[in-house]
Amino acid sequence: MSKPGQSWKRSLPGSKADQSADRWLDDGGIPLGKGKSPGLSATAEKATRWTCSCCGVSVGQMDGRPTDLPEGWTNSEGELCLRCRRERAADAVLESAPEVRSMAARVRLRQAALLDFEVSRVPHRSNGQIANTCHSSARAVAESRQRLRSALGRAAER
Repeated sequence: MSKPGQSWKRSLPGSKADQSADRWLDDGGIPLGKGKSPGLSATAEKATRWTCSCCGVSVGQMDGRPTDLPEGWTNSEGELCLRCRRERAADAVLESAPEVRSMAARVRLRQAALLDFEVSRVPHRSNGQIANTCHSSARAVAESRQRLRSALGRAAER
C-alpha cells in the first residue's frame, strides 16, 4: 500500500524517451520492464508486491525488496491469499452439499470445511494450533483428521 500522496507509478529518471515509455518503478525504485504489471519484479517467483486476485489485499516488504509468495498464498488460479483460499474451500462444500435450510447446519458444514482445508494444508501442525486458527476446538480438528483419513482410505480402495 502506498502512503498518502505517493503513487506506485513513477516514471523512470533519465531521458524524455525513458519517461514517455510505458515503464514504471515499483515501490522499491526498481525499474519494471515494458508490459510488466506494476509491483512485479523481473522473476516470476519473487515480486515486490503480491496482490490477491480475489479480494485485492496487497503485501510486500516495506523496503520494496522482492520477496517470495507469502506463506499460505497460491498462484495456481491467479494469486490468492489464505483468507480467499479458505473462503473458496468453504463455499465449495456449501455449493456441493444438498440444499441445507438450517443456518446452524450451514455453519457446521462451513466450519468442517475450514477445518478440513487447514488440516490438509498444514497437516504437521498440532490440533490446538489449527483449532486456534479456525476458532474451533482441538477435538473438532481431531475429528476432521479422522474424517480425512477415512475419505483417503475409501479413495484408495477404489
